[in-house]
Amino acid sequence: MSDVAEVIYEWVGDTLRHVGTAVHMFLARIAREGLERWDATTLPSRERAWRIVLLNLGVTEAEIDSASKLVLNALLRAITDDRGRWVLQNRASAECELAIGGVTDGQVYEAVIDRTFIDEEGSRWIIDYKTGSHTGGSVEKFLADEKERYREQIERYARLMAQQEDRTIRLGLYFPLGLSRIGDVVQLVRTPACHVGGRGFEPRRPRHSFSAFQKIASRSPAECARS
Repeated sequence: MSDVAEVIYEWVGDTLRHVGTAVHMFLARIAREGLERWDATTLPSRERAWRIVLLNLGVTEAEIDSASKLVLNALLRAITDDRGRWVLQNRASAECELAIGGVTDGQVYEAVIDRTFIDEEGSRWIIDYKTGSHTGGSVEKFLADEKERYREQIERYARLMAQQEDRTIRLGLYFPLGLSRIGDVVQLVRTPACHVGGRGFEPRRPRHSFSAFQKIASRSPAECARS
């Protein structure tokens, strides 16, 4: 998920940012095509598709193998983890990479929501994928820091979404690369629900740069083999 005031940290190098972009693309593709078409046994055969994406994004030949492995690990975890499958399964009013825009707090904002849907209770979920991973220290502190780091940004997206519809909105962060010390137990972090109304919602077109790479991400293994 991103907006005009995108959150960027110095420790995130170009390669890791490109890995994050590729992971976002293919998670969107999985959700659109359906989990039944993606499984752990066939996933490695699709690797050439995201290698092409990574190379086009600017990943060097020296780093392509390690970058590709990170993408594979993230996608594999997402399609085999209960929380990942919960996020990606077919749902009512589900969208991936949903571009929205509007006025909030007196300013015009644009945003791209990684994953959104309406759950069984009628609540709107806004899920933000984070490709960072917990590598040490307190898991609780890591999660608290991540929630606080992105709270203002994701709550702004909720206010933008609330201008389109009047329903409870729940917010979550999902870590497809996992939390190393506790495996798949806590990957979806929910922030308090908000139920607000408003007007002035204006849909926006997705970024052209992302759309161009999305065409590559949607190619079949056979098409990639012919490249």
